[in-house]
Amino acid sequence: AWYLAAFQGRLDEAEPFSQRALELSTEYEGRRAPEVTEFLSLFPFHRAWMDHDLDSALTELDVLGRKASELRGEERTNQVWLVGAGYAYLGMITRAEEFNLKMATSSYEQGQWNRRSMRGLQLARLDEDQWVDVLEGNFIPSLGVAEVIRLALAGMLTEARELLESLEPVETWDELGLAKRRAAEGMLTLAEGNPVLAIPLLQEAVDVWRYAYLGGSFFRTCQALAQAHELNGRVENAFAVLEDASQQRPRAIYGKGGWIDMRFYTAELHRKYGREAAALEVEAELRTLLRLADLDTRWARELERLSQSTAQQVTPK
Repeated sequence: AWYLAAFQGRLDEAEPFSQRALELSTEYEGRRAPEVTEFLSLFPFHRAWMDHDLDSALTELDVLGRKASELRGEERTNQVWLVGAGYAYLGMITRAEEFNLKMATSSYEQGQWNRRSMRGLQLARLDEDQWVDVLEGNFIPSLGVAEVIRLALAGMLTEARELLESLEPVETWDELGLAKRRAAEGMLTLAEGNPVLAIPLLQEAVDVWRYAYLGGSFFRTCQALAQAHELNGRVENAFAVLEDASQQRPRAIYGKGGWIDMRFYTAELHRKYGREAAALEVEAELRTLLRLADLDTRWARELERLSQSTAQQVTPK
């Protein structure tokens, strides 16, 4: 089910495997890996999102939210996080915040876990150049390379470099972990103004993750790689990276926000280089996927900016 859904986009064929896996997971309750439950829980929501059916996607999240209250331990914590993230992927930040606060009953959920979740939702309201207001004095070193990426995007380059260099030696990392470190290093190097040095780091991460990683970091890394190519004067390379990554939408079982951010950048790049029809096509899909988004979110403001850019294109000079 995972392979068919994420890497092939063949959701009709994946569904019976997912249903059978759900039956088996019920039989083996107490001995199943949490990530199995996560995938099986997310599959109906992911399918509705892939079909641009936001009403069904929202219904699936509400069902998962009610089921989360019946779970215990790690499964419950994971499910609460998934539901909150699902609301956030639809741009419904207020609903995600309310859900997280309602479900935070254990000391862990009320402590660092909730701090991480609520801070992430707070960042979703802000443009990246405003992230420093949240992250300054409030970043979480234990998040490792993920925090390096946030600091780099916020422009906190000194803090990002110090955190990256404080992490455990490279030789202790497995292949996927090393790819994530390369991605963080590449994004930081790009933010420091060195696109030529950033490209091989980012490309290495993309190559490793192509058939192994389903999170938003894959799409953010593709976006950064495209930005590096553009800054290096290789615009066609940038478009090639973005086109390939846009076709990987089925793998956004986790990390839909990374895919959406990448598509916003794609629309902007199309318009920057006179590809108005392509920009409008991307913009139309984003409007469909974010029609439930709160008006005070970064994505809502980006949609408004896209609208203004379109208006400027058609207004006679």
